[in-house]
Amino acid sequence: MTNKLIFKIYFEIIDKQLENFKKIVAEIVRNNNSFCGMFSTHEELGTFFYDYYFSEDSSKGSIILRYNNNKSAIFYLNNFVKGEYFERIKSLIKFEEFKIFGECSNELKIILKENKPKNISLNFRTFTKV
Repeated sequence: MTNKLIFKIYFEIIDKQLENFKKIVAEIVRNNNSFCGMFSTHEELGTFFYDYYFSEDSSKGSIILRYNNNKSAIFYLNNFVKGEYFERIKSLIKFEEFKIFGECSNELKIILKENKPKNISLNFRTFTKV
């Protein structure tokens, strides 16, 4: 069994807002030192991986987030949902699905359920490392 967690979030771009979405993501990357340890390699938080993809017509996308453990995911989520970027991103995309792969703690499940956008399903999948 592995402690790693992978979040895969599927979304639709609202009213051709792809360029605005990309600008916010670029701003997040530029400000990563102040953005809740987003790309932190700090031992306690674990290594974080982040990437996003778009459909050929740029109407849909997905974000992949990887955490080394529950503590790292909890730290990120607690800071992200309280920060300015979450509200800005929510105005540009419509969340469709959220898949979580790995062993989620009860604390993390509660945080995810309390902060998820309306009408989005959370799909928890346990996996083992081979």
